[in-house]
Amino acid sequence: MCELMHRLGAIDGRVRNAWLLVATLVTALICTIEILGGMLSGDMGIMDAIASFVFVAAVILMAFRPVTGCVLTGMAWVVLCLVPVQMPSAMLLSVLLAVGVAGYADGRLAFAITVTGLLAWLAGPSTASGTRLLFGTMAMHGVAPVAVLFLGSLLGGLAVRWNHERGMAQAELEHRKRQERAARDIHDYVSNDLAYLILRFDKDIVDGHTPSVEELRELRSIASQALEHTHQVIGVIEGLADAPELAGDAAGARNPGLAQARKGERTDCPLAEQVRGIVAAGDHRLRELGFDGQTIVSGTGATANRNVLVAGLLEELYGNIAKHADPAQGYVMTVGIGTDAVRVTCIDTPKPVEATGDDSAGGMTAGDGVLSSGTGLDRYRRLLEQQNGVLHIEMQDAEWTLSAVMPLTAH
Repeated sequence: MCELMHRLGAIDGRVRNAWLLVATLVTALICTIEILGGMLSGDMGIMDAIASFVFVAAVILMAFRPVTGCVLTGMAWVVLCLVPVQMPSAMLLSVLLAVGVAGYADGRLAFAITVTGLLAWLAGPSTASGTRLLFGTMAMHGVAPVAVLFLGSLLGGLAVRWNHERGMAQAELEHRKRQERAARDIHDYVSNDLAYLILRFDKDIVDGHTPSVEELRELRSIASQALEHTHQVIGVIEGLADAPELAGDAAGARNPGLAQARKGERTDCPLAEQVRGIVAAGDHRLRELGFDGQTIVSGTGATANRNVLVAGLLEELYGNIAKHADPAQGYVMTVGIGTDAVRVTCIDTPKPVEATGDDSAGGMTAGDGVLSSGTGLDRYRRLLEQQNGVLHIEMQDAEWTLSAVMPLTAH
């Protein structure tokens, strides 16, 4: 019994709301007015009035404990229908409200209250004549009108419940999308920017190099960009509607000189322009870290628009090369922009095991575990599979190879 009351209390907390409170109290007020009117006119005896007030008490309870109250209201309705007691016709409105509340809370409970309430109404002594007064104003004959009222209340409660669940599911989906986007942006932009700064500092420490003013300005620009991206990610987490996507022209944001040098050289589609910006910035960063490699971009005459997924994967690849590849062995990356898909291939040589996290810089060199969470490419594999794309990684003869196909949606 205690467990049942505990479950009812938990359901009451989920169902309770201001609109139900108002509707229930108004219904109880209508019943009370009709009872008092019947007593003053002499149409209702004192015992009938007491029984009716007990019913009204159950209705009032429904305002504060909706499910518990609707169960008690249904039980009181059944009892009063089966005994020779004169009831206010407005009590039908109360039991219909109880059916609707039960329909919102639990379909099986609502069905039970509907069936028992309807059968009690039909089996009651007041229905012997075959004529039923609804709300004291309308006389109806037969079972159909009352059955329609009960069924309508049941379906109404179920419909409200389904609509609420759909809204909750939509809100949960939007929340999950914001979380995924925030995680992606932190990993692809903030994490990679900070990892590049750490690697640059490590290289300068190992080489005994004192950065020039120009290099310090570049590093400051990258740190400022990471801070700006952090603020944008905070906006995504907080659900700001105008929080911008972070995947933009990396060269323009991180290396303005590279963006200026490209202007006027060629006419690219929006996606190719975006890719060239990321490629220029990525190659520049890797050169600063001592890598010897190149990225080849082809198919720039296509008409594809800018793509967040393509930009994010390229940023992830450049970050992985910086953190995990051997600078002495170089790298090669190709980006082919087609009419229906973008094809990316990346080849590099991983660092020797003993080279990761070494102490050659007096214990200040960051290992791979510090610079990477190791989840980026797995996330992009899942994203590509959701869009019927492919991401394949293999290791052969000490070379790490990635090939990816990203379908382009039509615009």
